[in-house]
Amino acid sequence: MVAEVMSVTARRVRVSAGLMVQVVSMALLGPAPAVAMGILAMVPDALVNRVWRLGALNNMAIFGFIGLIGGVMFELLGGSFGLDRDDTAYALLIPPVSVRLRVESRTRRSDASGPRRPLPPARPA
Repeated sequence: MVAEVMSVTARRVRVSAGLMVQVVSMALLGPAPAVAMGILAMVPDALVNRVWRLGALNNMAIFGFIGLIGGVMFELLGGSFGLDRDDTAYALLIPPVSVRLRVESRTRRSDASGPRRPLPPARPA
C-alpha cells in the first residue's frame, strides 16, 4: 500500500512501485493474496490522489486481474520447471513475469475514444 501512495507524477501519468511489490507477492504468496493486495492497495491510492469512484473501481479491477494472471503464471511456470516457492531458482521467474505483466498492462489499455478496434484486413498488392 505504501508503494502505491508514494507515487511520482510525470506529465499526466502517475508512476509507483506498486506493480513491483505486487509481482513479488504473486511469486511468494500465490494468486489469491496477490488479488487481495492489488485491490486493497488501490483504496489509499484513490484517497490520496483523489481518484473518482469509477476510476478507483476500474483500478481495483485491473490490479486484481493482474494479480490473478501473474499469480497463475507463477504457479504454471513453477510447476512446469519443477520449482517450489522455497527453491532459490524460483526467484529467477520474477524478472520475466514482471516484464511480461508490465508490457501487457501497457498495451491492453484503451484510449479515450474507446476500446481498440481491429485493424482492417491487408489488401493484396
